[in-house]
Order: sequence, then structure tokens, then C-alpha cells
Amino acid sequence: MKTLVTLLCLLVTSLATAQSVTGTIESVAEEFGNLETSLTDEELEPLSLKVGDHFSVTHGDQTVTVYYGKTYEDVEKGKWISFLNWEKKLRLARSFANAAETLDAKVGDEITVSKIVATK
Repeated sequence: MKTLVTLLCLLVTSLATAQSVTGTIESVAEEFGNLETSLTDEELEPLSLKVGDHFSVTHGDQTVTVYYGKTYEDVEKGKWISFLNWEKKLRLARSFANAAETLDAKVGDEITVSKIVATK
């Protein structure tokens, strides 16, 4: 019984500190290739992301590191940037580059956002 309680506690703890969330690409901006995702600010909450953090995005067999900022100017040209759009959903983009082409991404594709955990 003690082992079962311990396992349940570990399961609850791991669920409370989720390290990744999965969503889909809802639209791709024709001109710049920005990716509008289905991931809302509420769905991202378990990752505890704050402006200034970096996280990873996986699409198919590609994984990129993305900066969580406020505007495109937060990163250098060609770097990945993300922020919440007017619908409070995650936008993924590259400054002066095409995010959709880089990932070969299209509407309906699945993406996974993962917290980057520092190791000691």
C-alpha cells in the first residue's frame, strides 16, 4: 500500500509540473510564414514560461529553440521568436525569415512545446 501511495504522489507531481504540451498549427501567414498555433496561454501555464525564457518546439523530426518575447524586435534577424497573439494563442515566427518554410510546416500539423530544463 505504501508503494502505491508513493507512486500516486509521483504521478500527481509529474502532472503538476508538465514539461511539454502539444497543439496544432492553425494558420500560416502567407507573406512571412508565421505559425499561429492552437496553444492558448492557459495550455502553456504548466510550463511556467515567462518573457525572456527559451523553450523548444518540435515539428516532425526537427527541434528548434525559441525565445519567448513580446515583439519581433526582441531577437536578431533569423532568430526564432514567440509571443501570444491577440487571441492569447502562441505565435511562432522567425525574425526576417520564414518559420513555415524552415520547419516545412503546414496547417493541421502537430507541434510540441517543451520547457528547457537546466541541468546541474
